[in-house]
Amino acid sequence: MKKRFLFDQIVAHLESTKVTVIVGARQTGKTTILKQIEAFLLQRGDRCFSFTLEDYDILSDFNHSPKNLLNAVETKGDGRVFVLIDEIQYLKDPSNFLKLIYDGYREKIKLIVTGSSSFYMDRGFKDSLAGRKRIFPLYSMSFGEFLHFKGVSPRSAKTLAGKREISGLFTEYLIWGGYPEVVMSQNEDERMEVLRELIYSYIRKDILEQKIKREDKFFQLLKFLSHQAGGLLNKNEVARNIGVSTTAVDNYLYFSQKSFHIFTLKPLYKNRQKEIVKMGKVFFGDCGILNFLRKDFRKPEDRGKSVGSLLENAFFINLLYRVRDVEDIKFWRDKAGHEIDFVVNETTGFELTFGCGARGTKQKNLNAFHQSFSSISVSVLCRDDVQAELLRYPRTVGKVEF
Repeated sequence: MKKRFLFDQIVAHLESTKVTVIVGARQTGKTTILKQIEAFLLQRGDRCFSFTLEDYDILSDFNHSPKNLLNAVETKGDGRVFVLIDEIQYLKDPSNFLKLIYDGYREKIKLIVTGSSSFYMDRGFKDSLAGRKRIFPLYSMSFGEFLHFKGVSPRSAKTLAGKREISGLFTEYLIWGGYPEVVMSQNEDERMEVLRELIYSYIRKDILEQKIKREDKFFQLLKFLSHQAGGLLNKNEVARNIGVSTTAVDNYLYFSQKSFHIFTLKPLYKNRQKEIVKMGKVFFGDCGILNFLRKDFRKPEDRGKSVGSLLENAFFINLLYRVRDVEDIKFWRDKAGHEIDFVVNETTGFELTFGCGARGTKQKNLNAFHQSFSSISVSVLCRDDVQAELLRYPRTVGKVEF
């Protein structure tokens, strides 16, 4: 079975005493990675114990007392014991559980856990485990991973035939996204069914766990935002269109970000009077999910103006693998409407356009941007440029440390 690129990063962290925390949206492959890590550990002769908290009996024991974990594993003897726990978020207090085991037994027990992000963004989790954990976010596949799972090397782009194949696969990636099961599906009917299951079963499961009362309004929000992807997020407009309060919109957005369904970018600014600083930009965690919500699976070149936001969304997903945190990705826009789509680490900017013939039309944006940020280089990328840019970083994986 092929491995997500994150696997190697996690293996490199096994020798650390810190808790290894793998977080991400449902069905991105967290459980699969955990099983692959278990197989790796057993193969090299380590003592390894694996638990899933979807098992109610185990969950009940661990909720009753974290020390019940000690009764379930053998810590005597030389060396550490590796304990793998799937779906850690089901615990009543996952942060306290991990803190107790880490503080008391970190020399004997190495914890590797997975979970939805529903506990990762909570303040209590961040504060109580400060300095005790390393978080590995698992997103929808980057284009490099997508090619890896398709059995295609980025190096094949050096030949004309290989370049055509990769171009076709990039179109597939833009349309269907990078969820593992979608990527490995054999035809469009299978992909459509997997996406339908992701949205109406797994996202619904997230909704139930978060006790969101108006499921219909939450889905309306996702569908409305799908048409705003890559654009400014106006919460008042969202509230007005789906018929809820701005407080409800804030709650829905917070939950959506905790679950990796959407991301919001903050603006980069220097002059508060000239630049828009209040509104963020919204992106989805997967292009397949975005297209399903839009009900649009046409080829990119047949989409008209909406193709620009699709290309931006795909590029954003891949940028996530290059940065420490989503906070390191910003955008710039002034009140005159000049815009730079992405500014990464405040050192590099990217302005995207689907058609390669339209690159020259972006010069006004560049001129306006460089009046405030002359030291930040900006690349203008069309569809083919984006594809080439993503091939430059085929195995890059983001890192988050606290």
